[in-house]
Amino acid sequence: MRHAVRRLAPFALIAIAAASLAAATVGAESRKKPAPQPVLHAKKATEHDAADGSSPAAGALLQALVDAKSVAKSRLGVAVYDLESGRYTHVHAHDVALNPASNAKLLTAAAALGLLGGGHTFATTVTGALEGGTVHGPLVLRGHGDPSFSTADVASLSEQMAAKGVRSIKGPILVDQGFFDDSFVPPAFEQQENEWAPFRASTSALALDGNTVTLIVAASERGKAAVVRVEPEGAALVEGEIRCDSGTGDSPQLELRAEADGLHAKVSGSIRPGHHSLRYVRRAHDPRLLVGHALKRSLGRLGIAVEGGVALGSAPETRLIAEHVSQPLAALLFRVGKESDNFYAEMIFRTLDAEKKGKRGVSADAAHEVQAFVEGIGAGGDGLSVTNGSGLFDANRVSASMLARLLSWAWREPSVHPEFVSLLAVGGVDGTLRSRFKDAELRGRIRAKTGTLEHAASLAGYILRPDGRRPVVFALIANDVNDVPGARVAFDTFVRGVLTESDASFAAPP
Repeated sequence: MRHAVRRLAPFALIAIAAASLAAATVGAESRKKPAPQPVLHAKKATEHDAADGSSPAAGALLQALVDAKSVAKSRLGVAVYDLESGRYTHVHAHDVALNPASNAKLLTAAAALGLLGGGHTFATTVTGALEGGTVHGPLVLRGHGDPSFSTADVASLSEQMAAKGVRSIKGPILVDQGFFDDSFVPPAFEQQENEWAPFRASTSALALDGNTVTLIVAASERGKAAVVRVEPEGAALVEGEIRCDSGTGDSPQLELRAEADGLHAKVSGSIRPGHHSLRYVRRAHDPRLLVGHALKRSLGRLGIAVEGGVALGSAPETRLIAEHVSQPLAALLFRVGKESDNFYAEMIFRTLDAEKKGKRGVSADAAHEVQAFVEGIGAGGDGLSVTNGSGLFDANRVSASMLARLLSWAWREPSVHPEFVSLLAVGGVDGTLRSRFKDAELRGRIRAKTGTLEHAASLAGYILRPDGRRPVVFALIANDVNDVPGARVAFDTFVRGVLTESDASFAAPP
């Protein structure tokens, strides 16, 4: 299989992040299967009591969350599990499968670390029949699902080719996208097909700059048209113009549409005259040839002539001319966990299937792989449904208790623990939690994944203890929410309360 799993020597970035964890008890917890979990009696969604005989204060804290105005009319799932005591302390409709929003990325990340390993890397190669400075026949650019591949990496490939003495290519550039199937729109993304924001970017085995296009509008003199250009060059056909006038503000208009001959960008409106510029990043509708055109232009700038065009395809020639290898998966997952990057999540999701087959990764098959993995570690349950890897739109179904069990497994499993915990956002410090849990007593003690959709909110992760004891695992999901910002506030208030309870329970004499 191409690019089999590789494990690195201690990965410095992860080691540093893992060393900052308050609890350093992985060795004592080493086991291949999760420890037996307490069996919860089925509770009705209207039952708000804390579980396992917790104190009345615990019940009051949960009741306050359930009754919070922002979530009172929503479908709410809550599961809080204390890894130190081995019991659930707060549950509410914990076994009801709901839309987890971006908490679905926890499943993707866990499966990726469990199946590929944190040291897995993604290679992008250039092959061809190089003889005497000339590539005879096609030059094949082949990708293996690297979500981080960029324009700078294209330039690096070109420079490698020049350093090997390549001066001309007597054939086309073939872009080999065969590591993924031809369906470049992830499952459920069709629910918002007219959304051009980059968070809805398509996936491809060979991607470029997150499969986005950037339109740059540069102002010029008053009364003239602004200069509009596209990166990568040729990624879209620009129509219309934006005028420079003496107005007090900028009001350019941009409309994208997919046509048979590619992406069209219709521009209009105005921009203030001067020397400033505006940038607009949008998703590429069909990204599969973007990187081929970028490579051809990059080679041209180095004086390397390409006689043919750019097309999808492959060739049997396997002699390696240039190669780019990504950072390890553990590092790339920071974008998935801390920044909730949908594109990275969907690319890694499809790679799980492609690596298993050695080719043609299919999202639907990746969904089966992830669901089977979750069930295999003991985190499955009634209603579990995996459709895509990012949690975008109305796609996946997971219960709060499933997330709690997955988080418990990840903490206990030494082969994934450091990388998994490190990819989560740190409250008050970074990622999607940089502006939450900023209080001095909370800062750095919450490691969690956020989730937000139009009518859904979620938050799941760990409350770290300062005394080195094992953490508290929590998972909160709310659907049919009319006030998502308010739901986030209610979630944060509840987590603060759980942290206070946890600290108090261990402050008393044994």
